[in-house]
Amino acid sequence: MMRRLLLLIVCLAFPVVNGFADNLNITADEVHSDTKKEILSLVGSATVQSQKVTIHADLITIYKKDKRVVAEGNVHGEMADGKFTGEKMEYFTEKGTANITNGSVVLSQDFVFRAREIHYLGDDRYHLVDGSMTTCPDCCEKWSFDASQIKVRKEGYAFFDNLTFRVGKHHYMYLPKFIYPAKMKRTFGLLPPEIGNSSKHGFSYQQSLFIPIGDSMDATYTLDYYSKAGTGNGFEYRLARKPDEFGEFYVYTINDKLIGERRSFFDGNYHYFLPSGDKIRLQSFEGDDFNLIRDFTFRDYDLAMRSFFTDFSYEINRPHFQFTVTATRQNILFADGKKAFNDLPEIRFSSRAMTLAGHRIRLDAGAGDVQNPNLDDSSFLSSFVKAEATRNFALGSFTVVDRFQAAFHGYGNNSALNDYSSFLGEVRLFSPALERQYGSTIHRVQLFAGLGYHNASEAFPEFINDSEDYILPDGMYGSLGVESTLSSGNTTAIGGLYVTRNLSHNNYHNPNDTTQTSETSPLVGYLRMPFSSGVSFSLDARYDPALNTVDRMMFTANLGEHLSASYLRAFTFGENDVRDSLIASIHGRLSENWTASFSADYDFKLNDYRYKMIQIRYYRDCIGMNITYRNNSYSTVTTNEFIISLVLRNIGEMFKYRLGL
Repeated sequence: MMRRLLLLIVCLAFPVVNGFADNLNITADEVHSDTKKEILSLVGSATVQSQKVTIHADLITIYKKDKRVVAEGNVHGEMADGKFTGEKMEYFTEKGTANITNGSVVLSQDFVFRAREIHYLGDDRYHLVDGSMTTCPDCCEKWSFDASQIKVRKEGYAFFDNLTFRVGKHHYMYLPKFIYPAKMKRTFGLLPPEIGNSSKHGFSYQQSLFIPIGDSMDATYTLDYYSKAGTGNGFEYRLARKPDEFGEFYVYTINDKLIGERRSFFDGNYHYFLPSGDKIRLQSFEGDDFNLIRDFTFRDYDLAMRSFFTDFSYEINRPHFQFTVTATRQNILFADGKKAFNDLPEIRFSSRAMTLAGHRIRLDAGAGDVQNPNLDDSSFLSSFVKAEATRNFALGSFTVVDRFQAAFHGYGNNSALNDYSSFLGEVRLFSPALERQYGSTIHRVQLFAGLGYHNASEAFPEFINDSEDYILPDGMYGSLGVESTLSSGNTTAIGGLYVTRNLSHNNYHNPNDTTQTSETSPLVGYLRMPFSSGVSFSLDARYDPALNTVDRMMFTANLGEHLSASYLRAFTFGENDVRDSLIASIHGRLSENWTASFSADYDFKLNDYRYKMIQIRYYRDCIGMNITYRNNSYSTVTTNEFIISLVLRNIGEMFKYRLGL
């Protein structure tokens, strides 16, 4: 250490250095000088450092007259914020240029350029002869863009002459000229293409172009070509100008040759949060139908209907209430082509939870304009009020929870619809006498009973509880049930049974077939049973004693992150038959390099799949491939689709850095 320090002091004082354009700091195991020829030789672990370059090598020779530094043997270092290696290097101190033989340069962390000759021209510009580029620093043998000449500038573009794409030892493509952005900043450029084949639409090719717009906005233009259906165009615009504002807007259109019509859709989402806590929100999904060329049918995984809507709202948020002004358009299309209803502007008020006389109270109210093309062409006023009050109190050895709910939905005189109202009172009882402890597991039992009234026989579908596929007739209702809870540490399992009885009429009827009714009281059960953080089961079922059948059941199993399955048996609004389906999703790693996933909806009545998708991904080091097969029979024409795309490490994604919405 002392020897290298003394050599450093001697070299810094050596007059050969004083004539250089920039001062050099030098170290080495041995120093040999020739004052007559003005040459300084650094031998063994030699280093030359200036403000512009740092060079390490086994041997470094400094030529004062030529103002040149020559490094040989295990050459490596940094220059213009780029790392380099090579067999030999010449550095011209006055011009700030360099030549590297059989070496490499790493720019912007991940862009690796290798060449027989590398010429650094200054100003972060390089010229490579017989070179290559890859984004795999540690595995260049996997793939690269090879070219006879490459001209590149750091945080700029790389220009290739006579480019070939190499994977392993084989070349698969030739282009006389090619341009690629060799930069980390979000940059204008092409994204990786996708190719595929569809039984309905034919051979397909998808190519996207990324367009940055400043630091907070970007756009993507996509061109879809289908040999049978024609050419589609998509345009996406995104912005995130500040932490409290973000938006995404996408438009797609195609002149479908299969039906001789143009079809389009728009998908938009915009949020802006004001300093006061108020919020502006826009959500929209508008289109011609639910059978577009690109498979957007499964955006919400609807089975029998498709909802197009535009919803603009301004929310005023205060500590105790929320006031919202909303303009809404909603259009539901069923698989048979029938339309549902349109909503127009609506004003909505929602309170926060308030306390009054021991009750926690929440209010919701709103008024708006409604149109329904199935009823009449005129619009009519729609208004609603909902209230809920909840209270906990002690009664002897019992803890009592009482809850009261009231709802009213009215329509104007021009409406063909009847007003809707409901009232419900519910009491839940819990006592320590109903609690047992088994080791670390606590078992609690809770009894509940309810009494209410409602008239909903003429209600719109949106007013039906999502879990109910039958419409309850007008009248008084009584319910009685029990709920059981098992708690162990952070894991809680809940199960319950209850019965609901219309006290004066048929208990329920099928909304798809109003003649189908039941005179009995169904027994409804539910179960939520988690076993660990990733394994859980749930069951919802309804049993009709008169028919001795389970007319609704939903069983779901989640086994870790890789497997989920649901069995569904129920009436679904808009479908005439009972759904009897298994919906499953499996995905996992097959090996270190292979992953696979499978999603399916199998209908036992049809004895066929309504939908299935198989996706296989291969990725090794820095090159991979995605293969997707999808079969869709939800729409009017069954479609088989096969898509394949190539994945190169960071290609496309690295240089565009899309906004993190």
